Amino acid sequence: MLFENARVWVFGEHSNGVLSAISYQLLGIASKLAKKIKSKVLIVLIESNETINQECISYGADYVINVSSYTSIESLVELVDKMHSIEEPDIVICGSTEWGINLAPRLAIKLCAGLSAHCIDLEICSETGRLLQTRPTSINNLFATIISSSKIQMVTIKPNIFSPNNINNYKKGQVIEYQASKLKSDLTLQKIIHCIEEKDPD
Repeated sequence: MLFENARVWVFGEHSNGVLSAISYQLLGIASKLAKKIKSKVLIVLIESNETINQECISYGADYVINVSSYTSIESLVELVDKMHSIEEPDIVICGSTEWGINLAPRLAIKLCAGLSAHCIDLEICSETGRLLQTRPTSINNLFATIISSSKIQMVTIKPNIFSPNNINNYKKGQVIEYQASKLKSDLTLQKIIHCIEEKDPD
């Protein structure tokens, strides 16, 4: 099965051929959560390249979904809806960036997911396995911890709150490419670009 057991999904960002800081932070917290629920991490990128894909794997991704022929947020939302019929995520994380804030509510509606915005802490409840989502409230110095009732738990995280993983150049992962514009009705695998196999340190 494609992206098997990838139950923690993140939506990364890059600009001018460079992975954004929030993407490293997303992978950092995603890896910690995935370890606790015995899951793998999947990152979705728009029009990425080989260097960025490899970097995502080195910083914690098990699967990199590179979306080509991107036309709009709506086309991406449709793609993700088809993807989640293959392997449904438990946790979906976006950055509280301009792009992430535009994407997250659309995804939440499509996936019937609860959404907590601008979270500053994420933990897995030891008793229930559910995601504890802590975010500021409108009252000064007060914070709320939210537990979603929906199957898919979705959050956006504030930048510069979570730390990236340490780089691991020996980590293995898989890069998969989809064309968003061709996914109006059926999800069709375009190609597996390559698999990055684990290497022994010198």
